[in-house]
Amino acid sequence: MKTPQELPEELKPAELNPVESVLLPGEATDPSRRAFLQMAGFGIASATLAGCSRAPSIIAMASPSASTALTPGVPYWVASACAGCSSSCGILARCRDGRPIKLEGNRDQLFTGGGLCSTGQAQVLSLYDAQRINGPQEQGESRTWEQADSAMRALLGAIQGKRGSVRLLTGTVTSPSTQLQIDSFLAQCGGQHIEYDALSFSASLDANEATHKTRVLPRIKLEHADVIASFGADFLGTGYSPVEHSAGWAAKRKPDSGHMSRHWQFESILTVTGGMADERHRMAPSEVLPALAGLLELLSCYSKGSEAHAPALEFVDHGAAIERMAQELWSYRGKSVVLCGGNQFKVQLLANQANELLGAYGGVLDLAKPSLQKRGDDRAAAALAKELEAGRVDLLLIAGCNPAYDRPDIAAALAGAGTIVSFADRVDETSELATWILPEPHFLESWGEAEPVHGEWVLSQPTVAPLFNGRSLRQTLATWNGDSREDRELSDDYLREVVYPQAGGGAKFEDFLALARQRGTIEAPTSRRSQPAFDAGAIRSVGELKQDESVRLVLYPKVGLQGGAHAHNPWLQELPDPVSHIVWDNYATFSSAHAEELGVEEGDLVRLSCADVDGVMELPVHIQAGQHDRVVGVALGYGRLGTDRFANLAPDWIEADAMIHPGETIGVNAAPWLAFVGGRMRTDVREVLVAKVDGHRALACTQDYHKLEVPEHLAPKGGEVRDVLQRTVLGGHVAHSAHGSAEHRAAVNLWPDDHKRPGHNWAMVVDLSVCTGCSGCVVSCQAENNVPVVGRDEVERHREMHWLRIDRYYGGDDDSLRVSHQPMMCHHCDNAPCESVCPVLATVHSSEGLNQQVYNRCVGTRYCANTCPYKVRRFNWFDYPRDDEHANHALNPDVTVRSRGVMEKCSMCAQRIQEAKSAAHREGRVVADGEIQTACQQSCPTKAIVFGDLSDPESEVSIAMGGPRHYRALEELNVRPSVGYLTEVRNVAETEATHEG
Repeated sequence: MKTPQELPEELKPAELNPVESVLLPGEATDPSRRAFLQMAGFGIASATLAGCSRAPSIIAMASPSASTALTPGVPYWVASACAGCSSSCGILARCRDGRPIKLEGNRDQLFTGGGLCSTGQAQVLSLYDAQRINGPQEQGESRTWEQADSAMRALLGAIQGKRGSVRLLTGTVTSPSTQLQIDSFLAQCGGQHIEYDALSFSASLDANEATHKTRVLPRIKLEHADVIASFGADFLGTGYSPVEHSAGWAAKRKPDSGHMSRHWQFESILTVTGGMADERHRMAPSEVLPALAGLLELLSCYSKGSEAHAPALEFVDHGAAIERMAQELWSYRGKSVVLCGGNQFKVQLLANQANELLGAYGGVLDLAKPSLQKRGDDRAAAALAKELEAGRVDLLLIAGCNPAYDRPDIAAALAGAGTIVSFADRVDETSELATWILPEPHFLESWGEAEPVHGEWVLSQPTVAPLFNGRSLRQTLATWNGDSREDRELSDDYLREVVYPQAGGGAKFEDFLALARQRGTIEAPTSRRSQPAFDAGAIRSVGELKQDESVRLVLYPKVGLQGGAHAHNPWLQELPDPVSHIVWDNYATFSSAHAEELGVEEGDLVRLSCADVDGVMELPVHIQAGQHDRVVGVALGYGRLGTDRFANLAPDWIEADAMIHPGETIGVNAAPWLAFVGGRMRTDVREVLVAKVDGHRALACTQDYHKLEVPEHLAPKGGEVRDVLQRTVLGGHVAHSAHGSAEHRAAVNLWPDDHKRPGHNWAMVVDLSVCTGCSGCVVSCQAENNVPVVGRDEVERHREMHWLRIDRYYGGDDDSLRVSHQPMMCHHCDNAPCESVCPVLATVHSSEGLNQQVYNRCVGTRYCANTCPYKVRRFNWFDYPRDDEHANHALNPDVTVRSRGVMEKCSMCAQRIQEAKSAAHREGRVVADGEIQTACQQSCPTKAIVFGDLSDPESEVSIAMGGPRHYRALEELNVRPSVGYLTEVRNVAETEATHEG
């Protein structure tokens, strides 16, 4: 890896010229496929005489002059911090010729371990979004920054002259240097700063303030947890640090060691985390508080040594399960934890007391070095709404949030503000109401730092010269305060004055800063504080514990879109939801029993209404396994202004029946159905009325046709068909250590028994015990390999283009559902049936065990896709549009952009293999084990994927393939895949049969 470098002067935007991709000379013929195949007689030799149509020219960015700092065509890496959410994960941006093309996790960041979620992977596409605003705007008219600064100084002077009020509304600010400028600016103008989070954790923050006198979230160290009890906490999917928590959770899920953590989950709707639990139970939102109170009563009895007098939880649903869970928690006190989702203050208070009894603080939960990733205050935001209603806010500055979209009380009161100034980078629901829009730059264009965990900083630096005329909130506030420093100076001065004294270690500041910029992270060795004491007096009576039988509306975020901030990113819109596998829409989820009671089926339209909310939601039905019968679920993050642009993704021949029409947003905004109750914004308290309406809308789902089943007549004689996804339990795995290792070979083989590999022999293994289905690997593969977006209509026609899909399998019933995920990509079979049927040798096998697709030979017969037992080949039915000119800059120049009529599939990141081999050859060495990481492998937070060389018996992949849990999917077909799996192991008492979902 090269040292991260700043961009040289010759790569400024004014000097970047577009050039067309080089095309081979000569006219290309364009016969019909049928005529061509008749003329060629399906002959291999004749196939070279005619070709497919010429691929379209693609504009790329290139430098017209040589650079002393960069070598054209040679990638380099820049360390930075992801701002896709407030987790602030460390990233490494892979850059070519002055622009970033791929983001990877930074392994030097201790708490993430180098993983990166799907949202983080997609941020490179957001950088090139043509909808970003290019410079300040006043009432929609372009202005210069000088004009904007002059107008704002005059406005601030007038407000101060009449002793008016200034309010700054932001999301969680994780940059300390930005917070310094906010404090300085507001001190000068007498204003107030309010933070809120679209996905609120305010109740947990308030509970910690009550019990520990510090309003922070604990850093959750699941790598120290032997028993996890979760009540609706989706810490693996949409929590406040999912990459960190996934890595910690996976560290304790190692069945080969003979010990695994035990994971309990109680929840009303199926989540990523709930699907991975060892024991999961459905629990309505109104049942959580009584259940926690019962758990706390049991733990209190255990702590007093009176286990024999522990009460029976007959009044609590799942009382027997909670009693068993309480015993396990107590047996592992000091290494057990209770986590709660939702935003109910009383629930969080009880969870804190339970964790105090279990000794979780100082071990699994760390408040001495807490998380700073969520700091929003719902009560402060509600107070601002009242000020706005009363017309007491003269100037409202809004940065890093969109209250007109996701905060209904503030949205209703924004008209009461004197002047609104938005720092949004695009016209959104809030900025369209603003007098001024002062756009901030993308984080990949910016200098800065973030402190996601106390005493640990992640540094940001530009990966490209500014593409749009933006300026950071930090520099804008400093400018209005009379500070002329540039953005980089403001950040560097903070590092010099605050961070360097704590973490400098005696080095010169310049050397310290250079090393920090190279690594991308800083950790202060003396940053740990003492664990705050627990105040038992904060726990008072929780009031009446009542359960109701009403049907509740539960609003939830999806892994990719989260609260809606990334709804303009087509990679995330087309990412199959890990739970439902539906794309390009939100919908109303029902349990099967509830749907049967209402007489609705998948795709039927229903109208949702609440007594105290104006308006209704009309949504298609999705029947979701594992959901509580008294709950209706609707995803947040949809219905965003400007998402009608994706109507252009449909091919021209699709007429009025297209799924998205100009002016129609993607999905429905469910945020107005949030409820402010008890000082917090709640997602699960509204009673909902459901009415079936006329109409049906098919949902674009990638799950209902990717079925891997072996017909009985293909099973080997005398044998049985083995499950594609194999599962066992911890006790069974330990007792039968050879589980999954036996090979099945056909009695008659059409191919040679052994394929000679004189050099490398590449292979991959996926550990199903720790694959959570988070889908970071899917977006990582898409970014690395230029996989196109096809749109909702094409996905509904079963034509999505993802090279990597994640199949889902259910185990158990609705009351005890467990979900298994199986990443499925090209298996690079030694006996590949696709190679046997291609009439033009467009798919061939390499001497290193890779199945190669030769794009300029492919004539689109699709025979290979028909014979592939794993159904992982993708056909380009169209030249799929890339409607933003800037988006072409995100293309990876190492990977061919495929054109219409060409088949494509996973290449095992052949470009990365070649790059590593070339580097090893230049340096006179062999390729080291682990030096090559495929895009999917690198992104995985749980390290579920291993890739390497089977020719090296000491390689990690060789060891995994020789282990007791290894098996190959559909091995009975004798295709000899180079991709294997490790049998999934759950820490449960008995084995359950696999049921495909």
